[in-house]
Amino acid sequence: MRSYPRNSPQAAARIVAMMMLADGHACHSESTALGDLPPDESLGISRETLLDVMQDFCQDIQTCGQHQWSDASCLDERTIACFLSEIDDPFLRRKLLNLCACVVEADHHVSEGEALLMSAAIESWGMQREMLARPARTLHFPSD
Repeated sequence: MRSYPRNSPQAAARIVAMMMLADGHACHSESTALGDLPPDESLGISRETLLDVMQDFCQDIQTCGQHQWSDASCLDERTIACFLSEIDDPFLRRKLLNLCACVVEADHHVSEGEALLMSAAIESWGMQREMLARPARTLHFPSD
């Protein structure tokens, strides 16, 4: 898998792309939700750059022998941790968690892959308090 410079727009975009694909597909409501954000809440990259990073991410998955992208669980914890470690700026981490929450909430359903990936980011970055401070929204979590 390719690596990106620490805290770069591409490293941040890969986290968002990973979240968009965590349920097995990127839906229109997720990309619309990102496009509707005020500029200060977005990553400051073009839609084309995000799509390029998403395409690169999918190619990396395929070249690493993970041909079936059905949810985030196809990535091992070490790979996810490696991607998350490319972001160490606290402000960017908060912004990314908010962006990822927007992606997850866009279709009013939280898949298991989305929940696992969001939990991994929150845990890895030590952002439990920040996420508890977010306003509650009505979400549909997968049942066990």
